Amino acid sequence: LFTYEVSSGGSQFQPSTGVVIPEDGVGNVQVIMESSADLVNWTQALPGTYGRTEPKRFFRLRIVNN
Repeated sequence: LFTYEVSSGGSQFQPSTGVVIPEDGVGNVQVIMESSADLVNWTQALPGTYGRTEPKRFFRLRIVNN
């Protein structure tokens, strides 16, 4: 369990607690993991080991319909 706060002059980021693949959908979906240092600019990431060279690193999952 963790808590963090992001303060900026722009819009507030509202994190969700999870990604759910709907059971009633049709076809496949693509699960994409992304990382960001500022919660604004996101790049695709892979699961694995990450170094501690940056002061912070955020991760999110997205679901895309194929």
